Amino acid sequence: MNQQEAIITEIMKIDASVFSDDQYFNPDGYLNKIYRFLNKIKPGKVYTVSNLANAETKQLFTEIVKLYICEVKHTTIIFIRDDYKQFRKNPTQEGK
Repeated sequence: MNQQEAIITEIMKIDASVFSDDQYFNPDGYLNKIYRFLNKIKPGKVYTVSNLANAETKQLFTEIVKLYICEVKHTTIIFIRDDYKQFRKNPTQEGK
């Protein structure tokens, strides 16, 4: 099992409905909302998971960020530490 499959398995354990057709293909589905947010975050700013997700969705939110990092090959989003509490988008090296 690769890392992406392991993350998907973990998400399925937390909330399998994230991948149901009515959520996965719905622009307002939880996964798509998080992906849109991650696509728009500002480089250099530190984001704290507990400020973005409530206690019930914190683990799911974290797993979706991990999945985004695996799936979106051009992303520079990283977790700051191994505790997965904070993340940021590194500036790109484009134009240098």
